[in-house]
Amino acid sequence: MGENSQRIKKAKEKPMEYILEMKDMCKSFNDVPVLKQVDLYLEKGHVHALVGGNGAGKSTLMKILTGVYTKDSGEVFIDGKPVHFRSYDDASHAGIRMIFQELSLIPTLTVYENIFLNNEKKKGQLLDKETMKEEANKLLQSLGMTITSDALISSLSVGYCQMVEIAKALSMDAKILVLDEPTASLTDGEVNMLFKIIQRLKKQGVSMIYISHRMSEILEISDHVSILRDGEMVATEKASNLSVSDIVFHMLGNKAEKTFEWIPRKNPPSDELMLKVDHLEIDHLIDDLSFSVKKGEIVGIAGLMGSGRTENR
Repeated sequence: MGENSQRIKKAKEKPMEYILEMKDMCKSFNDVPVLKQVDLYLEKGHVHALVGGNGAGKSTLMKILTGVYTKDSGEVFIDGKPVHFRSYDDASHAGIRMIFQELSLIPTLTVYENIFLNNEKKKGQLLDKETMKEEANKLLQSLGMTITSDALISSLSVGYCQMVEIAKALSMDAKILVLDEPTASLTDGEVNMLFKIIQRLKKQGVSMIYISHRMSEILEISDHVSILRDGEMVATEKASNLSVSDIVFHMLGNKAEKTFEWIPRKNPPSDELMLKVDHLEIDHLIDDLSFSVKKGEIVGIAGLMGSGRTENR
């Protein structure tokens, strides 16, 4: 009786459907190996986080996937079929799109003009603006966005601009989205909005690779997590089976304990003033900013994209 029920259970188990398989990926630059037989498998309609420190190989692996780099060896399969990308356009035509941290929208154009940029719909020799507006609005509604397609990009927050980038990718029938540090420049409210959109996309069958250094959000939004270290895939696990400390341990290996060892500074900053800025104003970007830096002191400048951090320097 037990054996029969076990057979029935096994027969009912659904086999994994991988929309993307990257097998034994190798890549070197100037004879220095950057990827060493890396495997990555992405299930349909899942969010798969790709994690690793700087130089671990994340960007190189994704650039191979999106056709920016060519692999030295290894195989890539989309829906079980082997593919060979020689350019970003090759990958795009196969339904793979990357949403970069630095947005590529044109602020003086409208939402629909950005969505269909270089992919405009025409009626004869003229642009079919009404059709583009209508299709853009449907896309925005499918993502749960309340903005209209004729809004200017310059009038939107960074979070909404990122959603427009996603809508643009979907307008080109993207089935795999690579999200590169998508929350780095977002407020908490915008992060919540992005996560709701990611859940909607999952229900629509879109698969996503999610790159981030924010461990807590990785565990919140991801189904699986793959961890790269020194060009090797050291772990792939269900997100529900991992903790932040697990991820950090895999990222750092034996360096983990030393990395979190607190060493107090031996030489405190002096009272000698090295830099003083009073009531700084730069066009409409900086308004009445004051700060000072003492000798031996480290002053951090933080803020969201567009907040004026770069103009301060």
